[in-house]
Amino acid sequence: MSTAEFTIHSVVCRTHRLLRDRPEMFAVDKLHIKVAGLYYTESKRIVVSYRHDILSVLFHEVLHHFYPNWPETRILAAEKFIMDHISRRSAIKILKAFVSIL
Repeated sequence: MSTAEFTIHSVVCRTHRLLRDRPEMFAVDKLHIKVAGLYYTESKRIVVSYRHDILSVLFHEVLHHFYPNWPETRILAAEKFIMDHISRRSAIKILKAFVSIL
C-alpha cells in the first residue's frame, strides 16, 4: 500500500479485517516495561503489552504490518494522527474485535 493510500478509514477497516480473519496473529502479554508492543516481521505476529494504551499500541504495530518500509518516525506520526482523529465508534469497533479474540 502506498503512502497516498493511507487514511484513518483504510487503516481501521484493514485492522478490523485482520482481527476478524487472522486472530492468531495477535496476542496480549506482559512485555518489558519500556516495550509497548512488538511486530514480528517473519511470523507476522503482533504482541501488545497490557501495561500500555492498547488501542494506540495496536494501531502502531498494525501500521508496521501494513507499511513495512516506513521508518519508525513515520509510523509514530501515523499512529498519532489516527489516535487524534479516530471516531469513538471506530475505536469501540476495533477494541471489541480485539477483545473478542483474547
